Amino acid sequence: MEDLFNRLVGPGDWVLDVGCGTGYFTRAMAEAVTFAGPAMGVDPSREAIARTRRLTRVANGAFSEGIAQALDAPDGSYDVVVSSLVVHHLPDTLRPPALREMVHVLRPGGQVLVADSRPPTSRIGRHLIGPFTSPLWRTTPSICSTGWFLRPASSRSAKAMCSRGSGTCGG
Repeated sequence: MEDLFNRLVGPGDWVLDVGCGTGYFTRAMAEAVTFAGPAMGVDPSREAIARTRRLTRVANGAFSEGIAQALDAPDGSYDVVVSSLVVHHLPDTLRPPALREMVHVLRPGGQVLVADSRPPTSRIGRHLIGPFTSPLWRTTPSICSTGWFLRPASSRSAKAMCSRGSGTCGG
């Protein structure tokens, strides 16, 4: 994981973790950008943010309550935006606006990493995993697979392209 963050972010980068939960990735990115750049974590859960603030001991890490489809940041604010295991929790109608918002807050040349899961497509996979997952996850259509990097078509564009695989993501 450390290798991924070292390739994705560098000293002085401004980074945003959308759906930060416990702040694990926010803290890892805060260490990767060193004290020269801030790392912000955003999550809709007031309880998660309060707990994360109590656990976090990095000076350049901050956390706030917020939602993916309406980030409290001006366009072009961040060099890197990450979202891990969040998009599948969003209703279908909110996924495109959330991905567009992640692109909007990027600086020119910035990167978005969306790491998410998708339900198994085989009958045996659904049978094995089904008892351990929520009905929403089991019925969620395939979205971006783990490890997709979104690159904005332009710095202000709401369109994004996937750089890996043959599928498409976002709007």
